[in-house]
Amino acid sequence: MIRRFIAIAVCLTIAQFLSAQLVLNEVSQGSTGSREYVEFVVAGTPSCASSCVDLRGWIIDDNNGFHATGNGTGIAAGCLRFRNIAQWACVPYGSIILIYNENDKNNSIALADDPTDANNDSVYVIPGNSTVLEGNANLPSVPNGPSYSSITFTSPGSWNYVLMGNSDDAFHSVSPADLANPHFALGWGNNTSNVNIYFSGTAGGKVFYNGNGTNNSPSLQANWVSASVAGNETPGAPNNVANANWIASLRAQSATAAPVYTNNAVCILNGESIVLAGQPRTTAGIYNDTLQAANGCDSIVSTTLRVSTPITFPISAPPACDSFVFQGMVFRNDTIVRDTLQTSLGCDSIYRVATIQIKHSKRDTVAACINPGGSYFAGGANQTVPGFYSDVYTAANGCDSVRVTNLKLVSPTTVSQTVQACGSYVFNGNTYTSNTIVSDTLQTLLGCDSIYAVLNIQITSVLRDTIQVCILSGDSYFAGGALRTTAGFYSDTFHVSSCDSIRVIALSVVAPSAQQQTVLGCGSVVVNGITYTSNTVVTDTIQSVLGCDSVWMQFTIQVNQVAATVQNVCINQGQSYFAGGANQTTSGTYTDTLPAANGCDSVVSTVLDVITIANQNNLQQGCDSVVFNGVTYLQSTTVFDTLRNSAGCITQITATAIVVRTATEDTVYVCINSGGQYFAGGAMQTTAGLYRDNYVSNASCDSVVITNLSVVSFTSFDTTIAACDSLFFNGNMYYQSTQLADTLRNAGGCVTAVSTYRINIGNEKYDSVYACINPGESYFAGGANQTASGTFIDTITSSNICNTYRITYLTLIVPLSDTLPLVTAIDAYDWNGETFTSDTLAQKVVLSKNGCDSIVRIQPIKINKVLPYNIYMPNVFSPNDDGVNDILLPLHTDNIEVLDFKIFNRWGELVYRGTEGWDGYFNGAKQKPDTYVYTLKAQEKVLKTVEFLTGSITLIR
Repeated sequence: MIRRFIAIAVCLTIAQFLSAQLVLNEVSQGSTGSREYVEFVVAGTPSCASSCVDLRGWIIDDNNGFHATGNGTGIAAGCLRFRNIAQWACVPYGSIILIYNENDKNNSIALADDPTDANNDSVYVIPGNSTVLEGNANLPSVPNGPSYSSITFTSPGSWNYVLMGNSDDAFHSVSPADLANPHFALGWGNNTSNVNIYFSGTAGGKVFYNGNGTNNSPSLQANWVSASVAGNETPGAPNNVANANWIASLRAQSATAAPVYTNNAVCILNGESIVLAGQPRTTAGIYNDTLQAANGCDSIVSTTLRVSTPITFPISAPPACDSFVFQGMVFRNDTIVRDTLQTSLGCDSIYRVATIQIKHSKRDTVAACINPGGSYFAGGANQTVPGFYSDVYTAANGCDSVRVTNLKLVSPTTVSQTVQACGSYVFNGNTYTSNTIVSDTLQTLLGCDSIYAVLNIQITSVLRDTIQVCILSGDSYFAGGALRTTAGFYSDTFHVSSCDSIRVIALSVVAPSAQQQTVLGCGSVVVNGITYTSNTVVTDTIQSVLGCDSVWMQFTIQVNQVAATVQNVCINQGQSYFAGGANQTTSGTYTDTLPAANGCDSVVSTVLDVITIANQNNLQQGCDSVVFNGVTYLQSTTVFDTLRNSAGCITQITATAIVVRTATEDTVYVCINSGGQYFAGGAMQTTAGLYRDNYVSNASCDSVVITNLSVVSFTSFDTTIAACDSLFFNGNMYYQSTQLADTLRNAGGCVTAVSTYRINIGNEKYDSVYACINPGESYFAGGANQTASGTFIDTITSSNICNTYRITYLTLIVPLSDTLPLVTAIDAYDWNGETFTSDTLAQKVVLSKNGCDSIVRIQPIKINKVLPYNIYMPNVFSPNDDGVNDILLPLHTDNIEVLDFKIFNRWGELVYRGTEGWDGYFNGAKQKPDTYVYTLKAQEKVLKTVEFLTGSITLIR
């Protein structure tokens, strides 16, 4: 039986493991490139057997060659792994695991270190060198290390083992079930292979995070965001609202993965039935149903059934006028009120019926007014004086209706008023600009005349202006009632029909300035629109806009003369001449203006002629020597002759090529391989010898070529070279078997030897075996029975080149004792397929993937026994002080606790509340024999289920 439970547990563990994911949720390079951290989320679908993930042996690392190979791809030596300890054996779904660089902690990490989730908030905060991790400082190595399966791990590790590169790198998790492939990976730069998420460019100063922008798949690129670290790092916390909702859903499904236990309480009326535990039930009791929940796990529903017998309680209400208050509610019409009091479980307890009769009356107050001499009907007559007058009307239902009239006497008054205004006057929203009389009658709110208003409006026009005046210094101007000699603002006020007209004088005092100016010109000078061609003196007065003299100007005019010159210049094609302010290369006339000593410009006109040179080439040749223009040349050369015009420009260049040829005899050495041929001696030659060829030049000089032909034979070599794994040969490294050819040639280019090299590369083979033993067991490896953990190598086959080895990774597993939290159950508890009905320490052995005992899980179980729910309420008691049945109390078993006990009389008054029992008194007085209603609230002490009972009791004396 135990073996069967173990097999089932292993299958469930494997199924749960396959559905589990350790996925990245955030990767940060930090602001300086060294404040790195990674954040994982435990994701997946829980089963009924487990709502957590076994993370023991999971590896986290930057690029190890999965995503890009060779140097410069971000491969850092080393890796980290979750240790084989109890805390990683069952990590709940939705847990956040933050691992950071302990050498330079990121300032955004505000949470305290919590590598064991001691505060139970499902967030692990772990420095890279924590003892809950282990690592290897050297493997995988650069550029490409071995498989993770060949790495030995020690604790603690260090973040230095997984340092990330800014420009090119990746970060991934690796499942112990598949060490040859990344489980989840995020890459950047050139790390594009085998990645779930990829960002181009550098990661320096960046943070990559899952924003759940599209859905809840962490492997969807559209869900991920690349951002600068400032303000976007959220280590140990969700990245945004969508990410928080996803993590919360993982935690919620983890919380609901286990079997569900539900305690219900229901009631039915006496005579009704309800289906519980698969059968119709009509009597009180506890019934259990085992259902399957939506998550596929068993859901046990325990239902406590109560049977209620309601009573009817009639209530008579006296007739009322207009309204009647009953049970806190106001009723204004005849009605029958039915009220059903229910228990807390919803069953009828008391039927209360009240008959209410309402008689309607009416009472109101009206306001009215009259003017003198008027009247108003109120108080049964026409009234002419103010006061309150009442009229009473008797309705058929016997309720009086009263109307009160508040009569007011309003005596209107006549008000006459004269208003004078300057320019315009506004009255009752209207603007008046001329004389007029306006009449208006004001009424009270009740419509009686109140005021007769007559308004006489008189309008007077108004003048206001400002003028600007200027005077010369020393002059005066009349303003502001006096002669003014200084600048300023002066006001004069004129009265017209009581409205002031104001004129403001803005007076400016101007002191003209005398200025002299000398004006120079060449040929002529223009001053104030007049042209002057000779020296003179001109005087001018400038006035301000107000007409006052401002400046007295005196111009001294001097007129100077201008000189002009013409020159002819020539240049050759390709040369330049400075004229017209620039270097000129084309024919034309260019003018330059130069300053003269008298300040006037001198004009120089340049007539430029660009001459194209005519080139002529001649050839003179001879054998041994050439005579040209009386000169004897013994070597080849070129002789130039130049012609110029009268201005010195070149018009023609003649180049004569002198070629002096000599008779020559040359010997050339040529080789051919056997079977080859060469043209010499006027034919194709195949044998060694001397061959002569004569050539005649254009100058009739003979040239003789003698060919010394040799025939060369070559030898062949065939060499086989064997090596294991690789071979360095002729400057190259070979990793696979191949064939090479090498050809040797002499100085003449003929083949002298041909070498063939056959390279055979063999590979050493390694078979890896993973095994485990429990204490006291042994395993044959390394040529002996081994009893301790270690790595052992056996040579299986050997040859003169490469061997085949078997590497055995042997682990001595000391089973861990994992004590789970105490479980409290009612009556019985099912754990791992076995039912426990008493307190016990249940055990379960979890096997490793190699079949050894790994964990001995101990489950403390406490079973609480539930007694039947028995409570009874007497229906009669006699508080007559005879010592028998004097106190009214509910009768119940020891597992029942009374929480609240109330007694009501037939009028709904509360006459008793407590848990000690009622003695038949209320407010110190004995209550008369009658029927009373009770409500009872009680609780079962173990299950904590609450019951509500209602009913009636009879008091007798």
